[in-house]
Amino acid sequence: MTPQELNNKIIEALDIGHLSETDRQQTIEMASVAVYQGVVSEAVEKLTDEQGDAFERLLDGEPTPEAVLQFFQANIPDFDQLVAAEVTNFIQEGKELMAKIG
Repeated sequence: MTPQELNNKIIEALDIGHLSETDRQQTIEMASVAVYQGVVSEAVEKLTDEQGDAFERLLDGEPTPEAVLQFFQANIPDFDQLVAAEVTNFIQEGKELMAKIG
């Protein structure tokens, strides 16, 4: 999954396609950071010791987010489902927060 595909999932899930480009980009940026952090956290837990060592070597090279996502996709069979679950969790947490505020 590419960062653009992740952004598209966020746009669809948050139903923000109608926002101005600027507002949509700001929303995507905030949501992407939260989802990306959750994905990385969950994905690291699924790695074997050998994969974990390879991931550490990847991080030593200061990889792009794309490279990190590609690594996980290559090493975690259900990575797309993991991403979908993190997007769902993010949306649910957002709805719960909004319900408390509103």
